[in-house]
Amino acid sequence: MTLIPRMRVSDMGERKAWSDKRAEIMSRPGAGVAYEAARIRFELGEAVRLRREELGLTQAEPAERPGSAQN
Repeated sequence: MTLIPRMRVSDMGERKAWSDKRAEIMSRPGAGVAYEAARIRFELGEAVRLRREELGLTQAEPAERPGSAQN
């Protein structure tokens, strides 16, 4: 499911403001749930990356551990 379609030009030839486009997208069924799921995945990935950097590990080093893979 694509949540953010390409911006379309209105009949008047003007672009919609991002806030208007976002409101339109978020009003669609399931958009809020999809947005929240994406936010959680982003925050988890960011936390893992920050911790890996704190430990001085490369992306490959945690991926070498059993049960994980490098992305």
